[in-house]
Amino acid sequence: MKISEHELAGLASVGALRWACENGTARRLRQAGRLHTTEVARLLSVTPSAVSKWERGLRLPTERHAAAYLRLLERLNGGPLPEPAGVRL
Repeated sequence: MKISEHELAGLASVGALRWACENGTARRLRQAGRLHTTEVARLLSVTPSAVSKWERGLRLPTERHAAAYLRLLERLNGGPLPEPAGVRL
């Protein structure tokens, strides 16, 4: 089974998002952007508890929410999130 470039890019994005949540980068970017979890939750149509769980690495957002959350974090970061070191897809 061959993976398309689009699917491969999606996998890389999920890896970057997971890494950013697990190492605290997502929370630091949100805080640096002066956003509270309630504001992020409202923007993404989820609960503040869901955002908190994502940022603590306890859960991953659904595909739809992951894409929106990743775009928000990248906007706060001023560009794409770095890929985790040593991970190759």
